[in-house]
Parts: sequence; structure tokens; C-alpha cells
Amino acid sequence: MADTDEELHAFAARLGLKRSWHQKPGTAISHYDVTDSRRQEALRLGAVPIGYMSRESMDLFRRKREQLHAARG
Repeated sequence: MADTDEELHAFAARLGLKRSWHQKPGTAISHYDVTDSRRQEALRLGAVPIGYMSRESMDLFRRKREQLHAARG
């Protein structure tokens, strides 16, 4: 998860993920699925683990939804 798709794509590129693997673009749940080994690499590169239904992830979903609604006017 990332604050923006641009941030998400930049990190995904560092992990060697293909842009075509991006799922749910332009939504609050935009993401890439990763294998356990890629997850471990992401953590080594500075990713911060958060639970899917944690307060942090819910706050991020809310912020992303608000950004998307604001951008669409």
C-alpha cells in the first residue's frame, strides 16, 4: 500500500514488478500482489508491514478515497 499510485509504482519497480501486474488502478485499493520472497525484499527496502484491517490501513484507504473524490470533482 502507498499514499499514491506513483509512489506504489516506484516501489514496485524497485522490487522488479511489472507495471502490468498492477491491480485495481485508480481506486483506494490499488495494489500489487507479491510473493513471500518479494515481501521480504520489500521489507528490506523499507516497506512497513501493516495488517490488512488495521487502523493504519483503514486510515490509508480513507485518505485515498478522499483524494480520488477530490480529483474527480
